Amino acid sequence: GDLDSAAVLCRSAAATLTLVRLGDRHSKMKLLALMTLFTLPFALFSALASTLLVFLLAFTLFNFFSGALEPLLTSGASENAPPEMRGTLFGIVGMVNNAGFMLAPMLGSYISIRFSLQGILFLIPAFTALQLGISLIAVKKEKAFTNRP
Repeated sequence: GDLDSAAVLCRSAAATLTLVRLGDRHSKMKLLALMTLFTLPFALFSALASTLLVFLLAFTLFNFFSGALEPLLTSGASENAPPEMRGTLFGIVGMVNNAGFMLAPMLGSYISIRFSLQGILFLIPAFTALQLGISLIAVKKEKAFTNRP
C-alpha cells in the first residue's frame, strides 16, 4: 500500500525531472509512444526474471520509464484537446487513473490466487503492449491533426 504509493511518487518525480522535460521540445504524443516502447522490454524482463537482482533492476527501469507516461499524457492532452473538451478529457484521465488504483489490487489478487504470482507480472507487458498500440494511434491522429491546412 504505502510503499507502492511511495514508489509511484518517486518514479513519477524522477521521470518528470528527466524524461518529461523532453516534451517541451518534442511531440508529447511521440514521446508517450516512445516511453511506452521503452517500458515494454523491462516489463518482459521483470516477468521472466530468474533472480531477484534481475527482477529488481528490470522493474526499477520499467517504473522509471512508465513514470513519464502520465505527465506526458496529461500535458499532451491539454495541448491537443479543444478547450471545450479539456474538462471532459481530464475527467476521463482521472477516472482511468483512479480505476487503475482500485482495480489493480483486486485483479492482481484474483490472478495470484487463481493462477500464480508470476501471472500478474505477465499482465504488465500485455497491458503495456495494449497501451503502445493506443499511443501509436494517438501519434497518427496527432500527425493528421497538425497537418491540416
